[in-house]
Amino acid sequence: MGEAARRRRQCGKTASPKVKASQGTASGDPRARADAALARLLRLNAPGKVSLAGAYAFGYGALGMAQTEDDGPEWFHELDPLDALFLGTAWPKMFRDEFEFSNARDAWLRLLRGTVHWSRIERFVHEVVDASEE
Repeated sequence: MGEAARRRRQCGKTASPKVKASQGTASGDPRARADAALARLLRLNAPGKVSLAGAYAFGYGALGMAQTEDDGPEWFHELDPLDALFLGTAWPKMFRDEFEFSNARDAWLRLLRGTVHWSRIERFVHEVVDASEE
């Protein structure tokens, strides 16, 4: 047994087989492929080690669940993509109100400024602005 396989086994993780995008879905349905991709993304992002894409997915997932179940706070309707990104990094934490949320988000952004992650945050914001202008 190789060292990587031994580490996976010790951590309780198993190697997942690679599946082509069109496999495992009903006739390559784009919605089914997107659902499968989102499920993989969420499964591969462990709490405390969330990628930028994972955080965004978790944030929008939290917003979607709140909208579907109609139990989210009223201020969820006012969140922008950067807010959704922060919500995903903090998930599953719940915030008492929009003031606690915005203070935590601002503190998070202050902490990220000057780190290697800041350029990714800036790029994310630029991409969102460019997409909204189109």
